[in-house]
Amino acid sequence: MVERFHSFKYAPSILLVFIGAKIFVADTFGLAKIPVSVSLSVTLCILAAGGFLIAVEDAEIASNKIGGKVNQ
Repeated sequence: MVERFHSFKYAPSILLVFIGAKIFVADTFGLAKIPVSVSLSVTLCILAAGGFLIAVEDAEIASNKIGGKVNQ
């Protein structure tokens, strides 16, 4: 089960970078906060991209098993 989430680890990493950058920019440049709707949209897109990577890897693994190209 853990191997299914191999590529998903990038999504939380990118999400943490986004949150840190958002805080850094707001504090450093004295800008107003980014609207909640924008933050949630970016968060959803990042997590969806991570889920998409899992789906692509699963499909690739399944096609390799069907074609007889099992990587070990």
